[in-house]
Amino acid sequence: MIAAPRVAVRPLPVGRDSQLCECGPLVQNGSTMGHLKLPLIVFAVIATLSALVSRRSGLGFWATAGILAAAWLINGVVAVVEDDVPGGFNNPDGASTPRYVVVLKWVGRGFIGIAIAGCVALAGLIVRDHM
Repeated sequence: MIAAPRVAVRPLPVGRDSQLCECGPLVQNGSTMGHLKLPLIVFAVIATLSALVSRRSGLGFWATAGILAAAWLINGVVAVVEDDVPGGFNNPDGASTPRYVVVLKWVGRGFIGIAIAGCVALAGLIVRDHM
């Protein structure tokens, strides 16, 4: 069995060398690398996928990077909303539905109504032109 290495534990600096947030020290002795790992990984993944997709599709790198970044952000928003709807991960019994979910539901219904009205109007124009 391999033993875990011993690590010396020292108290976190408090004062002008560190800025605190609710999760702990944000900047510790001028180092922010711990908080930059995830954004740097996301940036690297988007850059790599952008290079691959732009090479295969003929689309420019920056256009592909913008599309992939937007898709990543939209996916995150959809995941959060999906978790907050009644029956979702954050709201399994439907007792604490956030207000923005209710507003989004009505906005979505409005868009669906407008889309249906637009399809009916377009179908009417097509039928009228062919008669």
